[in-house]
Amino acid sequence: MKAPSITTVIDGKNKTLYMPTLDAVERATRPNLQQKLTDLGVLDGHHIVVADATTPKPVAIIVKFEQEMEPCAT
Repeated sequence: MKAPSITTVIDGKNKTLYMPTLDAVERATRPNLQQKLTDLGVLDGHHIVVADATTPKPVAIIVKFEQEMEPCAT
């Protein structure tokens, strides 16, 4: 992929997490690349779609979070 865009659906609305192909949208979504998915509203079980002109079909990813474990005391 050369310029993948990343989208999802949150509360029934499409949300662009990142889109590099349009300058104004790229500037607006670039800060999302530094955010945690949960800070962007993406929760366990949500779908993230990655699309690019070089790929015939978008790639859908189902987010699955694992519980963070406490470090063991030694």
